[in-house]
Amino acid sequence: SSGINAEYGDNNDVFAGDMYQLNIFKRKLTLGEVTEMYYNGRCAELCRALSYEVVLSWGDILERGVVKGDVTMEDDECNNWSVVSDVVDLLVQHLNTRPR
Repeated sequence: SSGINAEYGDNNDVFAGDMYQLNIFKRKLTLGEVTEMYYNGRCAELCRALSYEVVLSWGDILERGVVKGDVTMEDDECNNWSVVSDVVDLLVQHLNTRPR
């Protein structure tokens, strides 16, 4: 046998890690679209144009109750305080790199 099953065993144990704002799109995204999502950050909302391209989102999966296996739901890291903290960090970096 070959592929994921041969290498990792049971299909129920294929992924071990973290996912955030999982979306499955109806088409292959362009490099520019993926780059924009990356630079907008993980807490950013999906741009309006791409929101029409989503076939299945994490919210859809949760609503349908199809989560199986050892899934742990954790609090959202993208609360207001983490966003404020990120902005403060960027400002400090900017101020430290300015010529004096």
